[in-house]
Amino acid sequence: MKGRVAVCVIALTLAFTSLLSAQECFKFDEPLALVKAAKEPRGQSLDIAWSGSVFGIVYDDYWHDKNKTGSFFMVVDSNGKTLFGPKRLAKKQYGTEPKIEWMGDSFAIVHTAGKKTGGNWHLKYYLARYSTTGKKLSEYTLDGIPGLDWYGNHTRMQWTGSELGIFYVADPPEEGILKLIFCKAEADGAPSAGRIIHDYFFTGSDAIWDGGRFVYFGLSMVDEETSQQDKPTAVIMTLDRDGNITSQKKYNDFIYGGFFQGASLIPLPKKNLYLLAFGVAKAGAPPPISNHWYDVYTTQLKIAGGKFSRFLPKNATMKKTGSWSFPTMHRDGKKSYITALLGNAGSSLAFAKMSARGGIKSGPIEFRRPEPACGACPPYSAWGGRECGIVWVYGDLLFNIAIP
Repeated sequence: MKGRVAVCVIALTLAFTSLLSAQECFKFDEPLALVKAAKEPRGQSLDIAWSGSVFGIVYDDYWHDKNKTGSFFMVVDSNGKTLFGPKRLAKKQYGTEPKIEWMGDSFAIVHTAGKKTGGNWHLKYYLARYSTTGKKLSEYTLDGIPGLDWYGNHTRMQWTGSELGIFYVADPPEEGILKLIFCKAEADGAPSAGRIIHDYFFTGSDAIWDGGRFVYFGLSMVDEETSQQDKPTAVIMTLDRDGNITSQKKYNDFIYGGFFQGASLIPLPKKNLYLLAFGVAKAGAPPPISNHWYDVYTTQLKIAGGKFSRFLPKNATMKKTGSWSFPTMHRDGKKSYITALLGNAGSSLAFAKMSARGGIKSGPIEFRRPEPACGACPPYSAWGGRECGIVWVYGDLLFNIAIP
């Protein structure tokens, strides 16, 4: 393990036209390959959580033969040493879309699993708890039927300190259309009944617990008033710990592009103030990501007394550095803000420090890799108190530590 840097010193320039050395801000000169690439593409879903001593990581391995596709769980320390796994979450079952959250004394994992019978896939959502040593502590099913791979991974979880809030996309019985559902789980992992909180699902979303309420942000692919696909809707809502919506705002004239690539929301030190970042395609550009230009937009949000500040995102990326998307943000202990970005159709990962207003203060520092034999996947990160663990897929399942 080389390249450990105790203090990250980044030269701040006004133009940000040059990329800084990765060795200045990353623990390892080259990202660690936790799992080597298989002959088939790695999946499009993964996540990471910090327990206070180790990182829990979940990911899916996608095969064209869906009987081999499954979700996996592993535990690594801050040096990237594997302590447990990878272990398949559902044996001999098709499974995707894993998400992970630390809930005080165990890892909570939500994932889908099922089998094909009668020519159709029959999947369920599962909520399981695992110890830091990989022991399964409990497992329950959630209400609703999950969508297949096309819908991507839209599950979001937040631990309140006493219970787990879960936002997920599913088709409720006899509804016939995917909707956003909320449920909560007690400390033992037992979930409540799911409740529909929104009639559409979102292609980019994030949810946080700010100490007193949940705040959820979502971007849908259509104008929810007219169903037009050229004018997507941005939705921001606050909810109490039981999932009751306490305030909500829709922006139906949201025209930043027709395809969204991830979102990240963090609370700022000042009460009722938040920083939002999201990736978006160039206006009118359809998927896939490899064919089009993507940018990251940021904005501050103020939500107080049921009132929302104006929604005025600004472009936070520099076109000279490439096409960026899938932001993931964290606050560090010094009230600064860090983000990891996927760039250039997956061929690089960037790390930057941001201001409370969403501007880039320094960076981006970039990793570039040669074209892989199989697929790319956006980064996910977990704040570990002093460092930020980042996991992403570019051929291999990769891991590094960012030191802000």
